[in-house]
Amino acid sequence: MSNMTPGESNDTNAVEVDGIRFELLMPERVIIPVKKSQPEGYTSVPFSFRITNNTSIFYRFMLSSSFFPELIAPSGQNLMIGYQSDQVSWATASDFFLIRPGKYLTYSQQGRIFWTRKYHNRNKQCQDLQILIPFSSSEEWGCFLIEMGNYSIRFKYEVNHFQAKIYEKSKPPNSLEEAWIGKIFTSWVSFCLANPPKYEG
Repeated sequence: MSNMTPGESNDTNAVEVDGIRFELLMPERVIIPVKKSQPEGYTSVPFSFRITNNTSIFYRFMLSSSFFPELIAPSGQNLMIGYQSDQVSWATASDFFLIRPGKYLTYSQQGRIFWTRKYHNRNKQCQDLQILIPFSSSEEWGCFLIEMGNYSIRFKYEVNHFQAKIYEKSKPPNSLEEAWIGKIFTSWVSFCLANPPKYEG
């Protein structure tokens, strides 16, 4: 689910392109995965994207299916991001949300980390950590987390002319609103994937 909140922005760690500011918000920076003995369990990983319109133009932003994650493992390896879907969702005009000049919008998504077996591994005892991040109601980006330690994550937001036409075809004549077109990367944000603390009996 997503959460959109208009208001005033006071962010200090945003990336700005042509008057549009993007910021990745990740409130949980230490993530402890569920135990392997909980096959149906998972650990929630909340993400939020704050988009601030510092221009004089009324812009609409396509939020679903526009964010693509990039992850770097503790070893420095760029992790391969895969695609998972129950069904393909097609963007519509209702996927474009208005941000007025001088205002911002916060879009939230809930990722999850859980233990699973890789498709080529038939050993039920050998499991790997996987993270899945939704970008629509039925589609997710995901990858395997290869080790414990400090990861870095950022997101690319991109809307092209073809996608923008979806909204442009539906807007009223003489409308002052425009679909924002462009590509921008958020700053890298670090988080730690940690083992649960050991308690002495």
